[in-house]
Amino acid sequence: MSKRSEHELRRLIEEAVSLECSLAERGLWFCVDALEVRGHPPEHILAWATVHFLPAGSPFCCGEVECSLEAIPPWEWEQRIGERLRVAMGLRQSVSVDFGYSFPVGHGHCESRIGVNYHDGVEFLYTSHHDIDWLGVVDVLREKGVEFSPGLTVAEIQEAEARFQLRFPPDLKSFLQTALPRGPGFPDWRLANPGALQEQLNWPAEGICYDVEHSGFWLDSWGARPLSLSAAIEWVREIVSAAPPLVPLFGHRYIPSRPKLAFNPVFSVYQTDIITYGSHLPDYLANEFEIESPITRPKNIRPIKFWGEF
Repeated sequence: MSKRSEHELRRLIEEAVSLECSLAERGLWFCVDALEVRGHPPEHILAWATVHFLPAGSPFCCGEVECSLEAIPPWEWEQRIGERLRVAMGLRQSVSVDFGYSFPVGHGHCESRIGVNYHDGVEFLYTSHHDIDWLGVVDVLREKGVEFSPGLTVAEIQEAEARFQLRFPPDLKSFLQTALPRGPGFPDWRLANPGALQEQLNWPAEGICYDVEHSGFWLDSWGARPLSLSAAIEWVREIVSAAPPLVPLFGHRYIPSRPKLAFNPVFSVYQTDIITYGSHLPDYLANEFEIESPITRPKNIRPIKFWGEF
């Protein structure tokens, strides 16, 4: 494949992905880093790519880090992109396009990762959550004494999300649909005791307000503290309600539901003692239950508004 044809293929793929997935509206920029092309003319194209959040302030930037390609199932947009390429290149036969989650780093050697650059330019490298062997994770956790019920159905996921006005991040959803952990400390997403689950959801805000009232806690980023306690508590509740909602995992461990992306960090939340307890869900499970993580720990942890300020 000539340099010119490779450059043209990259441009066509980037254009097709951007159009099919409405990336400009989501503040995303898609860049093909490497290609492997089979057949002349191309019949199968394997692409490795990086997804970039556009610089803050860009006219195309949405200003949020909630953009995701997962709005369209990967197999669907790969198929659509292949068709766009076929038409753009004037080919009769269909073109198959796959996006690998490994980037070639040497002769025949690959590292399982895909790059994502956020507004501040920090790079995050993750395997796709679709590649995680959640059944294997469940089996290992069972050996550690964790009990499981059958995984949540799509209807049960939707019922829980509607009832509590939250969204499960994609990796947590995959885990809970594989098998549902049960027992003391685990949230009951089958809603046998919705009151107890609501208490778990309320716990982070209640704990922060407790420290504001009893320990005089106040972050500089919250602005000047109101003179009256009631006004201070009301202001804190407004700040917390605007923060990414936290989804309970186990005890006082929580994962943010925004951005609606896989691999959000997991926080341990005990009043205002809020620390990162896992770089992502698999890393958290490894830390909490002393198992081996199915994927490597990223070099950087995704920044989360508000909860990362403590």
